[in-house]
Amino acid sequence: MKVEYFLSDHLGSTSISTDTAGVKVSEMRYKPWGEVRYAWTNDTLNANSAYALTRYTFTGQYSHMDDPSTPASEGFGLMHYGARMYDPALGRFTSADTIVPGGVQGYDRYAYVNNSPVNYTDPSGHISMCGASCETEYEKPQYSIDDVLAKYGVKLKGKWDIRYKAAVVLGVLAVAGKFGEVSGKSPSEIFKTIYGQLTFTWGSCNDCNGAGGYTYGRSDIRFVSMSGFNHSDWLLRARNNVIHELGHAFNWAMNQTPELRLTNDMGFDELLLRDPDSNSYSGFASRNNERTWVQNPATTASEVFADQFLGWTMNKWQTDAGNRYGKWTVQSATRANWMTTNMAEWLYP
Repeated sequence: MKVEYFLSDHLGSTSISTDTAGVKVSEMRYKPWGEVRYAWTNDTLNANSAYALTRYTFTGQYSHMDDPSTPASEGFGLMHYGARMYDPALGRFTSADTIVPGGVQGYDRYAYVNNSPVNYTDPSGHISMCGASCETEYEKPQYSIDDVLAKYGVKLKGKWDIRYKAAVVLGVLAVAGKFGEVSGKSPSEIFKTIYGQLTFTWGSCNDCNGAGGYTYGRSDIRFVSMSGFNHSDWLLRARNNVIHELGHAFNWAMNQTPELRLTNDMGFDELLLRDPDSNSYSGFASRNNERTWVQNPATTASEVFADQFLGWTMNKWQTDAGNRYGKWTVQSATRANWMTTNMAEWLYP
């Protein structure tokens, strides 16, 4: 095998490869959903099998398709997109997304990149991202995960698993989107205004006590672990880990005013208190011991606010089990109203 250089299109798909002298070695072109429609190899250079068509093809993902330059049938027809396998012949993922994306297209959890394959990519299998040709003024994420985070002033430090990177992206986009909705401002700009140059660090967290995350300030969030992949809803849990810590960071950004105000209001309204019982909901969308919508069951105002921040961001609260329409309980409505009133003040002073 010899050194090759890969040239890509606007989606990151491998289109042309060259040798070190710049001589074209191979070329591939694709149908809209990823099937190879044309493949060419330099017979002279490939005579000794020193060069071969790369397996990293459509949008730069690893392909288990047949080699289009030979008549052999050695693949099984799918492409590896991190969390899921993708079938370019159908233009569909082979399994449902473990989290429902936003927008109308998001309800089809098998859909590939919002059914817009010439504009979007999905490097993690969980989130659609724009290719390099997308227009930035529409607040659309750019090509890579790091580019998405950079747009929101976020940097990652340490050795992050790509799946947890995706969780950070989902958390940041959810919070920024909510900020934009409430304030009427650009989601990315108001996010950067509040958090500054925010850094998520994997490791270097003595206060994590060996698990989870800890927020050291407005722009400093650290993790040593997130929800394990043994959970079928691990991505939702990991995203919620991120949003919870962003709630703590928001508290720091507001000079701890949210925590102090909640402490004061807890003294007047017992519905804002959290029941320490492990099976209690206290208005949140999961029990204290489930660690899904309650990330930390502590009864302190700081942890209660961070969990309320999560509920507010995703509009997810405890519902009345006896109500078929999913009506909130009195306690969850109290928390939701407290967040709606106060967050509007803090985001749109």
